[in-house]
Amino acid sequence: MSGRGRAMAAAWGVSLWLVVPSRALDPRLPLCRQMALDIELVAALTPVPLGFLGVPEGPHPAPRVNRHDDHDGPAPVTLGPTAGTGLPGAVVIGPSVGGTPGAVRLGAPVLVTPMPAGLVGLLGRLRAGEESPEVSAALARQSAAALRAALADSPWWSHDEDRLRDRLVSALLERGDLDPLQSNAWSRDLTLKVADALQRRSDERCVALYQHLLDADAQVRLDDWVPELYGLAVYHRNRGEWAPAVAMWLAANRYTTSPAVCDDFRLEAARDLRHAGDAAGADKIEDTLLASKSGATWVIGLVTFSRAQRLLLAGKDDELRALLKTPLGLPGNDGAAVQVALDGILGDSYLRTGERDLARAQYTRVVAGYAALTDARSGSGLENIVAAARRRLAELDDRGKG
Repeated sequence: MSGRGRAMAAAWGVSLWLVVPSRALDPRLPLCRQMALDIELVAALTPVPLGFLGVPEGPHPAPRVNRHDDHDGPAPVTLGPTAGTGLPGAVVIGPSVGGTPGAVRLGAPVLVTPMPAGLVGLLGRLRAGEESPEVSAALARQSAAALRAALADSPWWSHDEDRLRDRLVSALLERGDLDPLQSNAWSRDLTLKVADALQRRSDERCVALYQHLLDADAQVRLDDWVPELYGLAVYHRNRGEWAPAVAMWLAANRYTTSPAVCDDFRLEAARDLRHAGDAAGADKIEDTLLASKSGATWVIGLVTFSRAQRLLLAGKDDELRALLKTPLGLPGNDGAAVQVALDGILGDSYLRTGERDLARAQYTRVVAGYAALTDARSGSGLENIVAAARRRLAELDDRGKG
């Protein structure tokens, strides 16, 4: 899954279920969650002053080549000696771009210290989440170079690898084999992985690491996702620090030339404004996104879904049905996936008001629409919507038989 795809999955995970985010959306991340018959309502959040919304754009340097070449697949790995990082087994990822130290391509060939055969089996047990004393002892016996090699071999865009990376980084930090104060000597890839691992445990040391990466990004912007800005914003979000989180989201145009990425991050800003109690500010950003001509299907779909869900929570079924009366007609597989989610909300509305035939028709449409997707968006939250629709169809059938 690409960096942006991972964040969009996180986006559905947050918007679809309306709970206070507990991780990056990761999201990752970050940005969606469950309703009516299945929803958890969050407590009202105390409003905070957010007069910082006018975040200056700053200078716009010339675009540069993609920060993450080929980031939809594993980076090719070439086993061999480490080159000039000062860290045995550290990752070396491509040449510097534009003469900027640390501004390197994550997709370029990676030079790592070969992993011992015994470590491969251990990594499988760590990926499975095994916490046994045997695994902990085996991890403690590994050299720092071997653990760095394993960290290097784990693609940063794979959310499935988070648990493994967290264990590796923790082991290195606890043993003193990885000092965040020495991050200037690290590759970009290693810095990002360590920062993300620290962020997931709410360790403030991630802030300096993310900022180190962002300082390099700001010198020459890319038409690409900005995982370090995403991670820093999520760090503040997960701590309930809404003002700095929103400031980070709205600063995206300092680090990327991609309109789609900037829209993604503005949507995250709107979410955090709403959590902070500034519904008017959130609505203003959402209105701007809906009026945008950039064609960001996921963003338009998520904004529409979020508004529909709030209407459902408020019991405003007439307004909800007026909003969803006409299908959005967004293009491609993403547009069809968005429509599956919206049909699920409409089914919940009809079920709540006792209009069972209409609810059954909507839930049937959810199941059929999901089956017709060319990409089911695994991990996006859509599978939960479809599972709920199937469950409710079964319940409606049972009541009909009774």
